[in-house]
Amino acid sequence: MARQTDSPELSGLARDLRVAKRMAFEAAWGNSEDAAKLASEVQNLEAKLGSMTRMSSSARGALSVSTNAIQDALHPGDHLCEFIRYQRISKGGGTIPWYGAMIFSSGKSPVWRALSEAGPIDDAILLLKQGMSQEIQIAEGDLQSLLETLYQSILAPIESLVPEGDRLILSPDGNLSCLSFAVLLDAGNQFAASRWEITYVSTGRDLLEVDVAPDKRMSLAVFADPEFSAETGSGSKLGKQRSVTVPFSLDLPVLPPLPGTRKELIEIENIAREFEWKIESHAGAAANETVIATWKETPDIIHFATHGLFLKRQDSVAAAANISAMQFSPSKRVDNPLMRSLLTLAGAQSTLNQWGKQDQPAPQEDGILTAEEISQMSLEDTWLATLSACDTASGEALEGEGVLGLRRGFFLAGVDHLIMTFWPIADEETVSFISDFYRSLGEIRHPGLALSKTQAKALTTIREESGLSSAVMFAGPFAASISGQLPQQ
Repeated sequence: MARQTDSPELSGLARDLRVAKRMAFEAAWGNSEDAAKLASEVQNLEAKLGSMTRMSSSARGALSVSTNAIQDALHPGDHLCEFIRYQRISKGGGTIPWYGAMIFSSGKSPVWRALSEAGPIDDAILLLKQGMSQEIQIAEGDLQSLLETLYQSILAPIESLVPEGDRLILSPDGNLSCLSFAVLLDAGNQFAASRWEITYVSTGRDLLEVDVAPDKRMSLAVFADPEFSAETGSGSKLGKQRSVTVPFSLDLPVLPPLPGTRKELIEIENIAREFEWKIESHAGAAANETVIATWKETPDIIHFATHGLFLKRQDSVAAAANISAMQFSPSKRVDNPLMRSLLTLAGAQSTLNQWGKQDQPAPQEDGILTAEEISQMSLEDTWLATLSACDTASGEALEGEGVLGLRRGFFLAGVDHLIMTFWPIADEETVSFISDFYRSLGEIRHPGLALSKTQAKALTTIREESGLSSAVMFAGPFAASISGQLPQQ
């Protein structure tokens, strides 16, 4: 908001905050003695900016958003479902965490539905993510039962309010923010993605944002198949997936090449020529942070096809000892989810190897692009960011706050729409999905609707050819988080 204001004082304060955050980030990342002092300065600037922003007319307008304004942003056939995780009073007088939903539809009064107890839903979501991450094995029949149970707990109570074939816009809360609703199975054993066109928003207010699609000749920058390094390291290999969630310990991963991402780049280049898009391709050693830092104008679309990492917080004494031993990795980094959500670019393996030796290269050129770094970029002119890596929707889910991770970083930077993933994606199998998405985007020209169409078709096709597990694993993790009204049907 401060970046878009016409107040010189607010704009200046926002610039000071960006500079302070950059300095604090570098200090925390490098374990500087000034880290605590700079972090305190950031907090003071944020508090001052927040106070001034709340007094601005634009902020007062945002805070006064009414349900009528949100409903006016919905076209006939559009339905917004705002989920809420709340404390429900039990018969004994205590409270139980519960999920509820408020459904907004064009021309109708909002409807409240109490859904189900939060604990079992959260446990089922965790089980699904563990299965898709191959941390545990889930039999085909058990997976079907799990997806049916989640549907009955979350979507069945609202399905009578959302006619089949309509568009369902989801604003999740709590651990629902980590769930791909598209793969849930209804009583007729069909995917939710086949019942409705599903998109996501961080909050219903996002529908009030102005979304102007780029001109027909869009500009597109692709980062693919980065040259991580020739070094091998001693950590655990990631295999043929584009991401991994790893403990923040000395056992840092080895990043194998991703030949599928090179094929993905070629496919996107072909599609760009077909639709007359302007494309810049960055692969191998050229897929580096310097390219991003030297942009004079940001492209309409930025596409990352690489490994993604989310470094998990470790609560055990052993992990704490490891963290203490890593002098380049102070507790502030471990505490901040935006510093633990990463995309890897050229040189990332060399950096990981240096981390293992308790050494720290400069963060501006280490090949590790954190959500914190992304949040400090100016990407207001970027219409879409596509994160073709695993678990890019991961982070820490907070009630009422959404997920603190890469998705938060890109939205703070000003990106309008984001394609993200809820669990690991396969290197080779992802190529065809992404190709179909961009071809659909060229025809439909809306990321949310293009993704929904692509996903619904892929889930059905893969299930028929290879079974439910393959469909959910390969086509299920993708989601589009959007801003602005959907186009009229």
